[in-house]
Amino acid sequence: MPAKRILAFLFILSIVIGCSRDSDQEEFERQAFSAPENITRTSASGEVLQTDPDDWRIAPMFQGFVEVIQPPYPNPSAGQRFTLEILITGLESIFGLEVYTRNAFGRPVMIYNDTRRPLPPGISDINIEPSWLSTNGTYSGAIGLHRIFIYDGSGNMITYGDLEVQ
Repeated sequence: MPAKRILAFLFILSIVIGCSRDSDQEEFERQAFSAPENITRTSASGEVLQTDPDDWRIAPMFQGFVEVIQPPYPNPSAGQRFTLEILITGLESIFGLEVYTRNAFGRPVMIYNDTRRPLPPGISDINIEPSWLSTNGTYSGAIGLHRIFIYDGSGNMITYGDLEVQ
């Protein structure tokens, strides 16, 4: 009889932990959809000059499987392409990679897509042209602060952060 109680306890514990992870992920995503503010400032070579603690955190469901090893640089940009480096640490843990921003009306706009399923372990470079952040496709239309959202190919948010185009 004690074995059945232990199994029942472990079953209930797994449900509680699963619900907690789901709610942690939901809270992370809720925070992601707040207005962009501040940035992690980087030099042209990628050196972090000032950190925004809200930028480039890893979502609860992806911790231990992926890391942002290099926040976007240069940031702020003066007409240069941003480079963001992500390290995939888990074997067969990330299936596809989609990068979005939101247009002036709040609708998502895909700016990068890696369809490999799964992504191989190692560094993945994401390059973002400032003009992709503009509603009219021009650099001048992209000037300002933008929130970038990174998802896996199944629509699960991995991380987010803010970019500034000057």
